[in-house]
Amino acid sequence: MSQLRRWETVLLALLLFFVLGWSAFNYGGRYLHAQTIVQVAAAALLLNVTWLLWRYQRARLVPDFPLLLVGLFWLLALALSWIFSVNQLASLEEVLRLAMYMALTLSVYLALRLQKDPERATYFVLSGIVVLGCLMVAMGWWLRSDGQALSGTFYRTNDLAGYLLLLVPLSLHLGLQARHMRARLYYWLAFTYLLAALVMTNSRSSWLAGGIAVCMVMLFNRSAFRQRAVWLVFAAGGLLAGILVLLNLELILPRLQTLLDLSIFKESAARWRMDLLLAAWDIFRDDPLVGTGPNTYAKVLPAYQQTAGYYSINPHNYYLQTLAEVGVLGFLALGLWISQGLRSLWRQPNPFSLGVLGALSASLIHIAFDIDWSVSAIPILFFVLLGLGLVPLETASSAQSEPEPADSLSEPAIKPGQQRVTAVTLAFVAVLLGLIPLLNLASAQAYARGAQALESQDYEAALPLLERARRLAPWPSARHYYSLGRCWQALEESETAYQMALRAIELDAYNGEYYGFASGLLLQKNQTAEALALLLRRQTLNPYRYPVYYTQLGDVYLNQMDQPQQALKTYLQGAAAFPPEQLARYERYLPQHRYEVFNLYQKLAAVYTQLNQLPEAQQWQVQAQQLVRSGVRDLYVQTGYPYPVAALKAYWDAVPQHLKNPAHRFDSLHPEAPMIPPPPWPVRFEQLRFVEVERDLNAARLRYAMPRQEAQSAWILLEDRLVGSAQGWHLVSRQVIEP
Repeated sequence: MSQLRRWETVLLALLLFFVLGWSAFNYGGRYLHAQTIVQVAAAALLLNVTWLLWRYQRARLVPDFPLLLVGLFWLLALALSWIFSVNQLASLEEVLRLAMYMALTLSVYLALRLQKDPERATYFVLSGIVVLGCLMVAMGWWLRSDGQALSGTFYRTNDLAGYLLLLVPLSLHLGLQARHMRARLYYWLAFTYLLAALVMTNSRSSWLAGGIAVCMVMLFNRSAFRQRAVWLVFAAGGLLAGILVLLNLELILPRLQTLLDLSIFKESAARWRMDLLLAAWDIFRDDPLVGTGPNTYAKVLPAYQQTAGYYSINPHNYYLQTLAEVGVLGFLALGLWISQGLRSLWRQPNPFSLGVLGALSASLIHIAFDIDWSVSAIPILFFVLLGLGLVPLETASSAQSEPEPADSLSEPAIKPGQQRVTAVTLAFVAVLLGLIPLLNLASAQAYARGAQALESQDYEAALPLLERARRLAPWPSARHYYSLGRCWQALEESETAYQMALRAIELDAYNGEYYGFASGLLLQKNQTAEALALLLRRQTLNPYRYPVYYTQLGDVYLNQMDQPQQALKTYLQGAAAFPPEQLARYERYLPQHRYEVFNLYQKLAAVYTQLNQLPEAQQWQVQAQQLVRSGVRDLYVQTGYPYPVAALKAYWDAVPQHLKNPAHRFDSLHPEAPMIPPPPWPVRFEQLRFVEVERDLNAARLRYAMPRQEAQSAWILLEDRLVGSAQGWHLVSRQVIEP
């Protein structure tokens, strides 16, 4: 008879803390490469635990896991929803993430049950988690700039707040449970430090959730407050936290005031979130049984938007998102899993269970208001803490008995057949959890290289890379087929390109980009009716997504079908869907909308001119020019010119100075761009007439007419290209289009 060897315990600890640390350090594990590394490490942890169960004949511990049946039921509900998902690749990724989280809970539970002293091992892991959290916050203070809320290694304040919500109640409980003054002081300092950091995130919903959780933990440990020393330490910690908050009061006070006077409900963000919640409810009503599939809210949302701009990858309420994505069955499974977990913690299988219960309660409250579980580091910590809280203390008799090695002559704990089935099943699950994310990452890397070659018009290189990405993908991807279609189109294989476009639509029926590509191929073959049907369906599924969808649909009516009245109706619908007064509210997130609406206004002016309704044409021309000259600072711009037209205006405003002093350098020109000489006569920015504009996140193309010197009625058509960065927008090139 023997116990776990030291290196076996160390390996378990290293794998666990690597999963916890890497996910929190790397942007909260939001991005694919970090998620893949974490998923592989979690799979390795489960595989290691499986080997130890086999080696020491302890597979009987698996049926003891209190969340085994409800966890399997939850996975079954997710799998059923995946079968009927509107985007099975996105759903598969989410199912694998949730399976990885559940596997972490099981792995932690089993790993600690294998220890000779589970209580001591659990205490060690919990202490390490608190230390890790303090390190992440310390890096956050170091990365923080003056006047900014604390975001840490997550680089988003609300994400860090969701992470801290799990640590603040836990550190408080450990401090109240500590038996020695040195340990008590350490945990109280950690609690104070983490609490101040939580306040500094400026996340109002996390303040409420954290306050509730702290009160819960204090209630659970009310007997500890009979000691005077506890009150003294508690008061000292509160004073220290208060000092840290007071030092940053000018940052916190405005947010606190909106919470106290309830003006939070008057903010535009409140209406935005309400629209997201209503959309989730509408999605559920249309697919009440199994939903649209895990991780498909962002795919389906455009079909349920009621106004422009209100878009998000999730509804900021995990419960309503679950109801929409996996239906009643999945929602019931989640509810049973949560209730079983909380009930098991309430039974206090170990001295730390109530602290874990308080921490998990804070997170369960907060996910009703924010996107915590969309950031991998938070659910990873949540599920690990759950496993720690479920570990039961061994009885006196069982604590004295040690696990048996596989080669022991003693009778095994369970039958060899059951032992083998349990080990093989867990090993198979671990391999799947590690292999599928690796395939997905390899596919994504091949696709990135193929897409880059495609944008560089190197189609011969792009095609094999895109095909390799498609073959490596664990499930067919609409994006792969769309890019392959573009490649085949460039190689003048229009029929193959069209089949690829149809396959992309089949895999992701809500993505308007694929409809536009397929309709363009049909128009090349003069199949106008089929192209029109695709564009009409796209408009139905994306009524408030992009103004250009209305422009392209109207162009078919106008140019291919010679129906100016129907084109006019379509353009007017687009103008009504994207009113100018709404653009500034969300333009920082969708800056291209202003430029697409400008082009839409230009189309309206052209149609009214064709219909000989000149006053209306003039009205839309004026509105178009006014619209494109306005804007808001782009989200990533820190200094310099805030948006493209502002940089262009600065250039033309500086022309008189340049004419007086030819050595003058325009500050609106990119430092690495060649000199763009102005005309030898003064031109005011107000004299320019914009003709066609387009932009994406950090690049823009502006085509405009400039009056000639000799005749104000004669024009020169120019096209400027600009790029944006943290230092603002700058001109990089100019081309004379006419004459």
